[in-house]
Amino acid sequence: VVPLRRSQGRSRRHRRGAGRVACVYFCPTTICAHAFHFSPRGSTDGAIFCFAIETSSRSSEVVHAGIYYAAGSLKARFCVEGKSMLHDYCRSRLIPHKAVGKVIVATAEAQRATDLPRIIQRARRNGVHDLQWLSTDDVRILEPEVRCGSIVDGSSRAALFSPSTKIVDSHALMTSLLADAESHGAVAAFRTDVAGLSSRGDGIDLDVEG
Repeated sequence: VVPLRRSQGRSRRHRRGAGRVACVYFCPTTICAHAFHFSPRGSTDGAIFCFAIETSSRSSEVVHAGIYYAAGSLKARFCVEGKSMLHDYCRSRLIPHKAVGKVIVATAEAQRATDLPRIIQRARRNGVHDLQWLSTDDVRILEPEVRCGSIVDGSSRAALFSPSTKIVDSHALMTSLLADAESHGAVAAFRTDVAGLSSRGDGIDLDVEG
């Protein structure tokens, strides 16, 4: 998050100037988005050390709708706001994504009568208003191999459908975010070991080897 500057020997020192944000990045998707956000265009204020080799590369690639998080929580807020922002970003960058939806199935009468209505209420409090009731027949049409357990066939409220749950090509997304970060001055320094961090007045020195 700092301009690259070589020092003597194997070490390279990165220096953060006044008013800039210093970060050491290890996790790809969140990192590249932050590097893109914090690096002014034309500056060298980003250092990315690893990319797409850990958590994000093993992602389920699901873009969640924001149904389950506690109402009023930051998770609920950011999930609902973020899915819309991510949709717009993917469309603008031609990143493969699709609203495939999700079926939430009750397998017992107690779940149908209590749990599913509770999920709807929580979703609405979170700003998710598109959940739809499915009958046992609807579920069978959408997913022929799915059964609603002991729910009586013909029941009009046996499951929920979340149409705004999506999937995204996580590797295409990460590659696009990396390109954005680099275009704004972030520097990709792969296969680089972090030797140490030290605070100096208005900045932070980052010593790396590699």
